[in-house]
Amino acid sequence: MQVSVGTQAYIFCCSAAGGVLIAFIYDVFRVKRKAVKTGRLAICLEDILYWFIVAVIMLALVYYSNDGEVRGFTFLGVACGIAIYILLFSRIVLKSLLFIARTAYRVLRFVFIVVTYPLKLIFKILVVPAGFFAGHFGRALKKGGRAASNTLARASLQRKLFKNMRKKI
Repeated sequence: MQVSVGTQAYIFCCSAAGGVLIAFIYDVFRVKRKAVKTGRLAICLEDILYWFIVAVIMLALVYYSNDGEVRGFTFLGVACGIAIYILLFSRIVLKSLLFIARTAYRVLRFVFIVVTYPLKLIFKILVVPAGFFAGHFGRALKKGGRAASNTLARASLQRKLFKNMRKKI
């Protein structure tokens, strides 16, 4: 099937836009890795997720812009889009996203501190009476434990005496 030059230019521009989108998503993953330290397993899973997203973008790009026909200039357009993004936008986007992530972290940390402060205050207030009651309860348990152990010791002694008396009879 013959495709006009205008259609090919449209496909190339769509491919370049897809390349920009792919590079942007890569930068999002880079920011996530810089902001949150993760283990090797998480990094492997993120890589699999990234390549799955790239595959979906490429399939959608080829399907909607070129009716599912794969052409060489489609991949050239994606490579050009990635190169343009890296050269023009990557630094700005990385700095902006890192700033947003750090600011969001600080705001969430502040909100967490504000929300948990009354709970910590209540806990500190209740520690004194709870310690008082726990001390008295602990002493009562010790006394009760001693009494129970004395009772058991007496019962054991009485059992031995009864056995001795039975043997003598």
